[in-house]
Amino acid sequence: CVLCVVCTFVFVLSDVISPKLLHLHSCKILFAWFSESGIKATFASLCEKSTDLHFSELPEQIETLQLDLQQTHTQRDRINTLRPGDVYITRHSNLSDAQVVFHLVADSQVHSNDFSGQSNMLKGLRNIVRCMFQNDIQTISIPLLLLHEYEPKMDDRFCEKRSDLILKTLKGFIMENTAWGRETSKTIQLLAPKSTSAERFSMFVDITSSIFRQTRDFTS
Repeated sequence: CVLCVVCTFVFVLSDVISPKLLHLHSCKILFAWFSESGIKATFASLCEKSTDLHFSELPEQIETLQLDLQQTHTQRDRINTLRPGDVYITRHSNLSDAQVVFHLVADSQVHSNDFSGQSNMLKGLRNIVRCMFQNDIQTISIPLLLLHEYEPKMDDRFCEKRSDLILKTLKGFIMENTAWGRETSKTIQLLAPKSTSAERFSMFVDITSSIFRQTRDFTS
């Protein structure tokens, strides 16, 4: 099958958090509305560095999300937690060129070798890609492994298997959203953890090139 969408792929080494136009945020825990450590705290500190003059501040947006979540459940089954694969969105005008942030809820499975195409986290990624096409988003940044940093157990075999799964799944989601001959151009930035070696980076490039025939230049 030939993709109906013209995708430009850019490979970059990411910092712990490096806001682009859109940034997919994979949580390491099931869900927490507030965290005093880790990448969520890093993201919150970035939001606090300057005043958002257009959108509500991050704490207010989170509070609104909590209330909305409570209202979606019946009185008998009311909870204010999210499950793996759920996605929530925050909007920002004070993060350089980042306007929208997708937060993908994950659990410990994202670190496991058993992570598969049936994962709820990939269903969440599917919803993010659909939102991208439905709302005419031109550029999105996605952590290639759905991880921001490596763990000691994550060897080349782990990275090869995970990147192959994510890329093939992502390609399927793109094809779903470009049916009926609709053609558009999107830029997908694939983020590799900052500590990625040159050899592993080249492996990622080769895997991406083999899956997407229309892949263009890569930059480090």
